[in-house]
Amino acid sequence: MGTLSYTLDPGTPADKATAIRDAMDFAVSQSNTLGAFTGNVYVSYSAGTPTADASYRGTIRFGGTINRRVALHELAHWFGSGTTDEWGRLVSGGRFTGARTTARIKAFDGPNAYLNADGQHFWPYGLNYDDEFFEAQRNTQIVSAQVFDMGLGEDATAAIAGNRRFQNRSSSKVLQAAAGSAPTQDASVAGSAQQWRVTYADGFITLANLADGRMIEASGDGNDAAATMAAATSSLTQQWEMIPSGDGWFMLRNRSTRNCLDNKGNLAAGAAIRLGTCGQQASQQWRLIL
Repeated sequence: MGTLSYTLDPGTPADKATAIRDAMDFAVSQSNTLGAFTGNVYVSYSAGTPTADASYRGTIRFGGTINRRVALHELAHWFGSGTTDEWGRLVSGGRFTGARTTARIKAFDGPNAYLNADGQHFWPYGLNYDDEFFEAQRNTQIVSAQVFDMGLGEDATAAIAGNRRFQNRSSSKVLQAAAGSAPTQDASVAGSAQQWRVTYADGFITLANLADGRMIEASGDGNDAAATMAAATSSLTQQWEMIPSGDGWFMLRNRSTRNCLDNKGNLAAGAAIRLGTCGQQASQQWRLIL
């Protein structure tokens, strides 16, 4: 969805440039997959920098630590987290108090959750340490909400909302609603059966078919459980979280069962889409197409 890019200082040593490109390619790809982020980040290397640092819409400078986690962490600073006056006005009592960010952390971690913050950093999902990297997509979702709360731009991740079509990586088929109870996949065709009205709320989406309004939901919590088409409800089984897997592809993980939409290796037209244990396999990867 996004057009975020970066420019690496041409004087960067070759060995450092390789590591920086891997880190920044990951961070930029994740941002562009999850939201309509924009801008160009200037990136450099400084041997005298202990870890890394960044300024608001300025430069990300790598030093003693170069990896994907650090790239996302510094990208948050580049977007304004901990690097603007607006940040300081929204940090009070050790918490970030922006309304949209507060709603998002509660959606992720429960009604009593809050986002810890100080003069520069936030946690959880701030990616301050390597052991926080397992839910990296939530860093991007939280930062997007912070940008909105600080008045620095739109909530870029909310741009997923609208009428969308989803293509599977392994089969190249398109997600569609069929006459039966299960969502299926088929060759790309015109018409509303392959169009999904995506609604976005606090890091999660729902998928309602444009033809009949039915939503995709999880009907079981085990590996190879059914995905079904059902009337819209407020159930968590109809809510999904996007998990980027690289190059614009993502998994759709159910909020209730934490399993992912999967064609289970069946590449045929008309094959039912089911649920599988999330594992980055191509059968679970989807992308947005026109």
